[in-house]
Amino acid sequence: MDKHDRDNLEFLLSLERENFQEWYDSITADDQLYAQEIIAQAALELQEQAEAMVIEGRLAKMKRFALAERVIEMVK
Repeated sequence: MDKHDRDNLEFLLSLERENFQEWYDSITADDQLYAQEIIAQAALELQEQAEAMVIEGRLAKMKRFALAERVIEMVK
């Protein structure tokens, strides 16, 4: 998604529900499709970020567990 798309997405996300519906009803089918595409792309990017955060969280826990195992081995 380029800057133009991000600016358009920001515009779409800033609209209140009533204003969005008015705007959506006033544009062409191609513009509606474009709006749907950039919203879907943004949703996909958010999903990918969320998945990466889950993985990072799991890795962080694994690192702590490995450190705990080393400490336990040292104490034995």
